[in-house]
Amino acid sequence: MIRKFYYAQGSRSEKLIQERLNRVAHAVPLTDDPALLDSYALRVHLTVQELELVTRAIKLYDQKIAAVFAEHPDREIFRNLPGAGPVFGPRLLTSFGTRREDYPKATN
Repeated sequence: MIRKFYYAQGSRSEKLIQERLNRVAHAVPLTDDPALLDSYALRVHLTVQELELVTRAIKLYDQKIAAVFAEHPDREIFRNLPGAGPVFGPRLLTSFGTRREDYPKATN
């Protein structure tokens, strides 16, 4: 399982992976106190749950941004800027503002 993790992270050197696995195999725990281990395990579990919630919230924001951008009358201008695409197009539109009346001329 640890080997699979290293491969997923782009580490392909068999020598380096084996060295790391040897270190893990010979590692000495800092503590064996169940009170500490249980409380830290619980904290890790709660942190993972928080990250999952944040990830879901970000997906909802991304969906809302895409939907609003798709309906905006200036979407084609910003979508077609070089390198803009679906991520930077909405950001650029927001940066410039969406009220054309604020910029009656290109020189303002």
